[in-house]
Amino acid sequence: MVDNGKPKLDISIGLSRKWDAREAGKEVARTAIKDLNQPPTFFLLFSTIHYKDHGGFQEFLDGVWDVLPPGTPLIGGTIASFINNYGCYTHGATALAVSYPEIDLAVGIGRHTKRNPKKSGRDCALMIEEKLKNSKHRNKILIDVVSAPSIPKLPFLDRVNVIKSNFFGWIATHVITRLCGVFGTGLGKEVDVINELISNVSDFKIIGGSSVDSGKMLTNYQFIGDQIHTN
Repeated sequence: MVDNGKPKLDISIGLSRKWDAREAGKEVARTAIKDLNQPPTFFLLFSTIHYKDHGGFQEFLDGVWDVLPPGTPLIGGTIASFINNYGCYTHGATALAVSYPEIDLAVGIGRHTKRNPKKSGRDCALMIEEKLKNSKHRNKILIDVVSAPSIPKLPFLDRVNVIKSNFFGWIATHVITRLCGVFGTGLGKEVDVINELISNVSDFKIIGGSSVDSGKMLTNYQFIGDQIHTN
């Protein structure tokens, strides 16, 4: 669609409050793209953690792709709650669909953010830079979704936010936290990831946040295309 000789930017918000993962995926995608005049150029998808136990996130993503045009660039992840133009919710899914032809777009991924945050940030940045090396646009925006902290299951303590024992506290601080990253748990290390992104794509304006669960910090998920990641 053209407005005054220039392509028109179309943006639409999707929402689902259904409990079934597949049906929620279909609805959030359908409501997000129904008002667009053209297929979406990219798609941002966020949901609360509840679909983990109501069909699973693969079913959720499969529902999205039942509706979304094949090949649409998609990123997102789990969040504790969300606010959109429909209201404020602690259960459900929301999406942002954007349609605009004059965009050069790239999706990058950095794996094992807790084990090696600097390498994951650098890998993600290099993927983006490589895909956009021929772009002529001056305005550059990067949207990041980084895995938040996840509390490890500790011997004799299970999962706890606060350790009152001096002995176990020392062990957790000096030993366990160093090992957690190897197994994809512990501190999110988002600052290290973002700093490495900034150092490699310094001409981008960066906006984003961490993917979390309901606040218990047990696990979180990131979405990229039709794939689900946890770290």
